Parts: sequence; structure tokens; C-alpha cells
Amino acid sequence: MVRAAVVRLCGTLEEVTSRERTNGKGDSRILADIELLGEKADDLKKLDEEILDLLLRANAREDELDKEMQGAGDYAHRYKRLKSARAETFRHYQ
Repeated sequence: MVRAAVVRLCGTLEEVTSRERTNGKGDSRILADIELLGEKADDLKKLDEEILDLLLRANAREDELDKEMQGAGDYAHRYKRLKSARAETFRHYQ
């Protein structure tokens, strides 16, 4: 559920931040969505740590661990890329 929420928010924000902004409309929504995404990303990080811990305790295979870690890394990278794009967008239009 948390991963689905992160994917939805990332998709929305990627769409909004990729459009050229001609005015300040939507800025507050973008900021709110980024803040919400940050909270979801924190939740997801905690869940990923719990999942990794469970996999380690279950003596999961290395490929299973790699797959889980890669997925967690992809979400973290996507979030950081959006934060960076948002900062650049607002800096450009101020």
C-alpha cells in the first residue's frame, strides 16, 4: 500500500514538474505533495528495513535480497530526483 502511494505521488509530481510553469498556480499543491511524498518515503524506508530484516532472518537467497534492496533503492532515487527537480523548478521561477 505504501509503495503504491509513493508510485502514485511520484507519477503526479513527475507530470506536474515536467510541464513548463507560466505562473505560480499549483505551487502550494506541489509543495504539499512533495511533503506528503517525503512522509510516505519515510514510511517506506522503515518498511523496507523490516522486510530486509525478515528476509535475513528467513535465510533468504542472495538474489532475493538483491531484488528487495534494488526495489527500495529505486523508490529512494525517484523521490530524491523529484525533490531535486522541485527545488530547481522553484529556483528558476522565483
